[in-house]
Amino acid sequence: MKILFVCLALAAVVLADQPWADCGSSSDHLKIDSLTITPATLAPGKPFTIAFKGNLDEEVTGGSAHIDVTYLGVKIFSHTYDVCSFPGFTCPMAKGAVDVTQTETMPSVVPKGTYKGKITILDQNSQEITCITFDMPVAFSLNEPIYDDEMIENINNMGLWSAKRHSRFDGMTIGDVVDMLGTSERDNDIPKIVLHAESIPDSFDARKQWPNCIHPVRDQAKCGSCWAFGATEALSDRFCVASSGASNVILSPQYLVSCDSTDYGCNGGYLNNAWDFMQNHGICDEACWPYESGTGSVPSCRTTCKDGSDMKLYKCSDVKHPADVASMQTEIMTNGPVEVAFEVYQDFMSYSGGVYQHLTGSYLGGHAIKALGWGVENGKAYWLCANSWGSSWGLDGFFMILRGSDECQIEDQAYCGTPSL
Repeated sequence: MKILFVCLALAAVVLADQPWADCGSSSDHLKIDSLTITPATLAPGKPFTIAFKGNLDEEVTGGSAHIDVTYLGVKIFSHTYDVCSFPGFTCPMAKGAVDVTQTETMPSVVPKGTYKGKITILDQNSQEITCITFDMPVAFSLNEPIYDDEMIENINNMGLWSAKRHSRFDGMTIGDVVDMLGTSERDNDIPKIVLHAESIPDSFDARKQWPNCIHPVRDQAKCGSCWAFGATEALSDRFCVASSGASNVILSPQYLVSCDSTDYGCNGGYLNNAWDFMQNHGICDEACWPYESGTGSVPSCRTTCKDGSDMKLYKCSDVKHPADVASMQTEIMTNGPVEVAFEVYQDFMSYSGGVYQHLTGSYLGGHAIKALGWGVENGKAYWLCANSWGSSWGLDGFFMILRGSDECQIEDQAYCGTPSL
């Protein structure tokens, strides 16, 4: 599949159908066929309705119904009802179709994120007749602040990685960030390839391997151009690596944003299209055309440098799509950084250290970055990546993300090419 990284151009944050699962045993007498939760957007202190339908294969004359809701493993509320007064049940309940609707109210002070619900119903003999688990994601208004102090506190309390507000995004809304991300899918014409080195070290950092070739973190600003930054940054580093420092060039993301007509400028781009463009057409360097789309506007394509001088185009060849973890590692340690893409959730915006894994918060969109190494911290394998949100975010602009389990699909979308020297 071709992934469009609009580096978040979504018109709205929309939740899919509420996922649910049967957590009962084969001997349960009430089998659930469907479950819905309304409204789709849950809000603190506001009511919501759980409705489910199923089929009962024995008479029920009494019992109890239990509803539990947790967030990050912490119980938010727990309610128990006499099953005979549970909406949709009347005792005795005859065998046959069951249609239950129950209204609950969220506590007035709760963090935003994905809640876990569970309904257990016991019969008159205290035997379970059904068990259902379900997700209750809280959808976000695009006008809400991107940072949620309760969410940050909960993440830090879990101790898996650290979170905080960053000046880069403080004061911004979810909609502001959505304009920097986004994802869609189309067919991919670059097949995945397997490239396994005979020996892959436990850790690798391209900054240490090629200290003069890994260029500083950049900032895409208010433009969905992550696809262009990830591509040009990876290829810039690779030119230096391939030439042993002789061609230490910083390539122009602006040229891609303005001139690659197969992509969409500040409204996103396909990673493989960007690498195809750099292979077939080439791009100029940053000195020729500095970045100027930070406000979200895209100037027309140029044929000369901004100062009017002739434009030199840099190309790559042999564009690759590494197929798996070992292939990505082999490419990075042999030829330099690669461009990768992954799913971004609200909790990622507050990342400040440790090995990131998605814990909570709504999906915001797709994002493309530069992967330049890997390692292990506190027993967790990670990828080392450079973001394009400036040095005030994360670990001076870098971050670590869980490796080996396709966290946020980061191991599905990697691209690179060989510099044409």
